[in-house]
Amino acid sequence: MLKPRGIDYAQYLASPEWQEKRAKRLALDKYKCALCPSKNNLNVHHLTYANLGNEDVDNDLITLCRRCHQKLEDYKKVRDEHPSYFYQTLNTLVDDFIKTHEHTDIAFGGNENLCKPETIKELLFPYLKQRGILDNHPAGTNKVQAHFRDAHYVWIENILNKNPNISAWEIHIRTSLNYNFIQKYLKNRKELKTMIKPNNFDNVKAAGEFEKINLGGHYMTIKGVKEQKNKNGGDMIVVAFDFDMRDKQEGYFKSQFMDDVRSDKKWPYAGTQYVNVLDQKGNCSKSFKTFCTCVESSNPGFTIDWDAKDFGKQFTGKSIGGVFGEVENEYNGKTSMRVQLRWFVTYKDAGNAKIPEARLLPPSAPAAAPAAPIPPEDDDLPF
Repeated sequence: MLKPRGIDYAQYLASPEWQEKRAKRLALDKYKCALCPSKNNLNVHHLTYANLGNEDVDNDLITLCRRCHQKLEDYKKVRDEHPSYFYQTLNTLVDDFIKTHEHTDIAFGGNENLCKPETIKELLFPYLKQRGILDNHPAGTNKVQAHFRDAHYVWIENILNKNPNISAWEIHIRTSLNYNFIQKYLKNRKELKTMIKPNNFDNVKAAGEFEKINLGGHYMTIKGVKEQKNKNGGDMIVVAFDFDMRDKQEGYFKSQFMDDVRSDKKWPYAGTQYVNVLDQKGNCSKSFKTFCTCVESSNPGFTIDWDAKDFGKQFTGKSIGGVFGEVENEYNGKTSMRVQLRWFVTYKDAGNAKIPEARLLPPSAPAAAPAAPIPPEDDDLPF
């Protein structure tokens, strides 16, 4: 990683400001390596140079011995060069942490408040470190905090259902939850004469109301792949996907499905992409080759098994990137723009993907109601 310009790194390390931060980090790590018990050859290292000169001592720095410093550099190389593998691993480990530590939270009869960032760091970081995740990644902390915050909300709500007039202080005494946390919840829980505003009311979408997909690249997890025939009788695969924990719209399609009140809603918990296997000449289509290549490139060690009895099953849980753009549609004489997956890319390339130009209807396009999403034409691919 490149250090920001405008800062003399050697001069900065000799400055009083750095020495003060270094001393704080050493104290936080109790004057020993954060990855092993060693107290020899210690130094404070940067986990990131993004905040050089304005480091967050808790999150940007770490105390390491010489041997573990090299181990960390090797780990960071894997993390940065194979992000899909890293985030798959992190997501699985965080889910396991939540399952194995849920009983320790006060909402489940334990003594810990796993909604507090400092408690999460104290418990989660050693857990991840023993399993090969060597930095306190914010994605893991955020996921744990969100899980137990929701559990605490449910706990408070159950108490209020039994005793609507109970005060914030009484709830605090009964639960040991943070008093300000309880007050904030009660403030947002606006009570009417005969109706209590339901939890998450402001975030639930009304019928016909949907959050828009951000244009450009997205980090995705494949939920499933199935084989079927297209309208001309040719081979086709249907790829179901959702945005993963690294994406800014994590779980987008699952949320949209849950919020959709229509009786005829389809494709639970996933977006879909239809991909023709063959082109018009009977050869492998560019779209299908792109999908297969991107899956293999995005998942180190994975190779497609062409002899598998269930061809689509092997793709479930694999990472892939996708580029989303606007497509013009016409129905009943009216045109509209909708955002849809334009093509697949590797997981690593999703973060740098540019927003594609909108695909417009030709002037003589007939009006028709699309019964299903139309497979992308090879001409739509950016190569």
